[in-house]
Amino acid sequence: MWALRRATAGIVTVLLAASFSFFLLRAVPGNAVRAVLLESGAGQSAIAAREAALGLNQPLLSQYANYMSGLLRADLGVSLLTGQPVAEIVSAQASFTLQLAFTALLIGLPLGLILGLLGGISARSVFTPFRVLVALLLALPTYWLGILALYLLTFVIPIRESLVSAPILLPAAVLGLSVAGSIGRVTQGQVESTAGENFVVQARAKGLPEGDIAVKYILRPGLVPIAASAVLQFGFLAGGVVMTEILFSRPGLGRTMLDAVLRQDFPVVQGIVVWTAAILVAANFLMEAAYSWIDPRVRLVE
Repeated sequence: MWALRRATAGIVTVLLAASFSFFLLRAVPGNAVRAVLLESGAGQSAIAAREAALGLNQPLLSQYANYMSGLLRADLGVSLLTGQPVAEIVSAQASFTLQLAFTALLIGLPLGLILGLLGGISARSVFTPFRVLVALLLALPTYWLGILALYLLTFVIPIRESLVSAPILLPAAVLGLSVAGSIGRVTQGQVESTAGENFVVQARAKGLPEGDIAVKYILRPGLVPIAASAVLQFGFLAGGVVMTEILFSRPGLGRTMLDAVLRQDFPVVQGIVVWTAAILVAANFLMEAAYSWIDPRVRLVE
């Protein structure tokens, strides 16, 4: 029953995201077909014929009904510019974005856990470098970190050429630092609230090693909100990080979505929105299913 309710809620969430993007995009005047044909010098009759072939001349509710019926059949439509199926465009670009997202998470998750744990344990100190570093990573914009990394590795420390063999490392490291700031802040708060609990004091009284106390007694009880934060960060990354992909000249969903928005290629934008919503729903479903394993005190209600 729990799985069925979550699956139903997930489907509704994806459909709502698709509906919202559909109507929001149509609130902007014009479309890709009209823009491209006008630039090429086509007449109004040619533009109207092309729009009719794509169903763009139908009433808005009719277009919406056709789109939703296609979506229920896993048909995301075709690009207004190239005629290529949107599902093919999304799947081709998603592989680049997922590769970047996983690498960034592999960098940011352990770094955030370490910084948050060290900063939370030393919370009673007036000044700790770990807490300051977490605050800096959380405050600095990702695009600024990317520009700084490119500047340092190009002019100050000219070793960027050595990264050509592994071009994903630099953008993944930049995104990983941003992820580490968010996860570190959540971890730090959980550690601060747990460090003074009676079971932690008892563990120290028994003479257990500080490393075991930090990991098993302080960090583990707060893993549920930390894991939830990691899931949200992965959803953000998997949806496509526009500035990072543009800054480092990488293909991916973020760059594709920006191009589609600027060129008013609505079906492509809608397809990426649906993809992002589906990824977030699936990640949250898996995370909730793993809650009871992470923290035995949590039980899913059947």
